[in-house]
Amino acid sequence: MTRILSEAEMILKLPDFRWTLERYHAAIEAGVLTEYDKVELLFGKLVPISPVGIVHGKVVKKLTAFSEDLYIIGVQDPITLVDDSEPDPDVL
Repeated sequence: MTRILSEAEMILKLPDFRWTLERYHAAIEAGVLTEYDKVELLFGKLVPISPVGIVHGKVVKKLTAFSEDLYIIGVQDPITLVDDSEPDPDVL
């Protein structure tokens, strides 16, 4: 049992795998990541997206109630950033 634990501890000490934007997009295009994988890319890591609760949904609806003639409002649309991040912000 201690051998298994020591091997697990060794694995935990390995450096994290860093995703680039190119690799992330290729995984999506290849079907490795789908809409069922609730993740977004932040600083080169795949991070789980929290589910939207009732209060969260109400706030997003209020924020997007602006006139679309004056503004372009993105709701949960991805935005590509230079630091290997592509979050899906609630409102953009």
